[in-house]
Amino acid sequence: MANFKTHSLAGVATGLLTELLHILYQKNVEKRKLSSGEITGRLLFAGAGGFVGSTLPDIIDPAIGPNHRNIGHGIVTGIAGISTCTKLNKKTENPYAKAFIKGTATGTVSHLALDASTPKGIPTII
Repeated sequence: MANFKTHSLAGVATGLLTELLHILYQKNVEKRKLSSGEITGRLLFAGAGGFVGSTLPDIIDPAIGPNHRNIGHGIVTGIAGISTCTKLNKKTENPYAKAFIKGTATGTVSHLALDASTPKGIPTII
């Protein structure tokens, strides 16, 4: 069963990886010039977002017992969170905010994926 440390590391890693892939896409496909400062900043914000996202399900449903997985760990809640992050990401032009939002979404998905891989799994709705 994944614990806080595992969820946090997975969230930060998925946030960083997602942003790194986006940066590589912008540099190689869109041919954008990105400074090393912007790249570093975006990766820091993505990692922070990944950390925040990886803790959200347990903030909503604190682990006070073995059956703590309710609405905060549901697939529908995860989809709603990703949808919200996608809408927020489209409304901002700030690359650091975009990195944080993407990190938050991928961090949440990593948490749900880790919990789904346990024998208890995660609830479909609540």
